[in-house]
Amino acid sequence: MLINVTGFFRDPDAWETLKTEILPQILERKRNGAPIRVWSAGCSTGEEAYRLVMVLAEMLGWEEFRARVKIYATDMDEPALAEARSASYGEKSIETIPPHLLKRYFEQVGGRYVFRPELRRCAIFGRNNLALDAPISHLDLRVRRNTLMYFNADAQNRILARFHFALNPGGILFLGRAEMLLTRSSVFTPVDLPSRIFTKVPKTSLRERLMLASEGEVRTANENKEVEPHGKLPLHEAALDAVPVAHESLEAAYEELHSTSEELETTNEELRRRTDELNRVSGYMASILASMQTGVVVLDNDLRVQLWSDRVEELWGVRPGEAEGEAFFELDIGLPLDRLRGPVRGCLDGKQSEEIVVEATNRRGRAFQCRVSCAQLLDAKTELQGIIILMEEWQIPERAP
Repeated sequence: MLINVTGFFRDPDAWETLKTEILPQILERKRNGAPIRVWSAGCSTGEEAYRLVMVLAEMLGWEEFRARVKIYATDMDEPALAEARSASYGEKSIETIPPHLLKRYFEQVGGRYVFRPELRRCAIFGRNNLALDAPISHLDLRVRRNTLMYFNADAQNRILARFHFALNPGGILFLGRAEMLLTRSSVFTPVDLPSRIFTKVPKTSLRERLMLASEGEVRTANENKEVEPHGKLPLHEAALDAVPVAHESLEAAYEELHSTSEELETTNEELRRRTDELNRVSGYMASILASMQTGVVVLDNDLRVQLWSDRVEELWGVRPGEAEGEAFFELDIGLPLDRLRGPVRGCLDGKQSEEIVVEATNRRGRAFQCRVSCAQLLDAKTELQGIIILMEEWQIPERAP
C-alpha cells in the first residue's frame, strides 16, 4: 500500500479544469466568507497538498486564503508524512513548477526548496487508513488521485460510501486518470468525466447510500439466496436489513461527535481569546481605579451596586462583596443617601449631571465634607446601562487674602 508516486504538476489538463471550472463554483457557494475545507487523501510526500495551497491561494489571495481555507492531507506512510511536513524538496521535485509560482511560494535554503511557512501552516498532515479510519467530514473538495485503484471493489465501495457522507452538499470528488467509479453511479455523478471529477448526488436515498458500502455482501447474498420455512425472512436478509440502520446510527453518531468536537475547539479558542482580553481590560480597570483618589460606585438601572471601588471601601468600611448586588439606597454607610436620591434619579432620567457637597462620617467616625457627582453609564449604542457615582473628601478652597 505504501506506493509513493506523486508530483506537483501531474495531469495539468485535469488540474486546469478543476481550477477554471470547479473551484470557482465552490467559491461562489462560499461567497459569504464561510470556511473552505479540502482533503487530499493519499498525499504521499505532500506535493499534491501544496499544489492545492498554490491554486487556492492564487484564486483567493494570501490573506483570505489563510483566513478561510483548511487543507487536510493524509497518508498511511509515516516517513512520507514526515517529508511532507518538512515541506522541503530537491531540484527534481520542483522542476515542473512554473518559475513564477516557484519564486512566489518557495524559498531556496541550502540547495533545497522550502514551501513558505506562512502558507504551509494551512495544510495539516496526519495519518489515516482510508479503509478503516473515520473520514474527515464537512468537505467541499476531496482529492483522491490514483489511490482508490489500489483497493479491491468491495473496499472501494466502503470508501466511496464514506466519501459521500463526508462531502458537503454539492461537494466535489477529484479522482485520478487511472481511476473510475467502479460502483453504481447513484451517489456520485460526473462533472467532467475525462478529468475524473464527480459531484455528490444531494438527494440519494438512505438505503442507496448505505447499501453502497455493503454492495459486495449484497451480491454474495443474492447469489446464495435461500428461503426459510414458515414465511420468515432468510437469516442473511434479516441481517442485511439491519445493516443500514446500524450503519446510519454509527455514521450519524460519528458526524455529530466530529462536528461537536470541531465546534468545541473553535469555541474554546474563542473563549480563551476573549478571556485573555477580559483579563487585560480588568487589569487596566483595576490599575486605574487603584490610582484614583476618587471613590467610584456603579449602579445598574435598578440602582443596585455593580462596582464598589477600594477607595469607597476605605471611606465607608464596607467591602465590595458586601455592597455589590445590594440596593444602593438601603446601604448603612456614613453618607446621607437621602440627599442623593434627587440627583441620582435625575441623572437616571437623563438630566444634566449634578454635583453636591454633603456632611458625612467616614469609617473611623470622623466627620468630613463629601463631594458627590453622578453621570450616566452608556454603552457603545448610547443606551443607558446605569449610573456612575463619584465621591471624594472635599476641602473648601481657602480664599486669597
